Amino acid sequence: MTNLISHIATLEIPVTNLEESLRFYIDILGAEVHFQKKMQCLL
Repeated sequence: MTNLISHIATLEIPVTNLEESLRFYIDILGAEVHFQKKMQCLL
């Protein structure tokens, strides 16, 4: 029996430096910003 995850809808990751974390997720992982405020963003 195999249990596979088809997708992940939401994942919240607390960070201490949003700008530095955004650079990592965008530059290294290829994520795209869909929404951003001063203290939060949605990739």
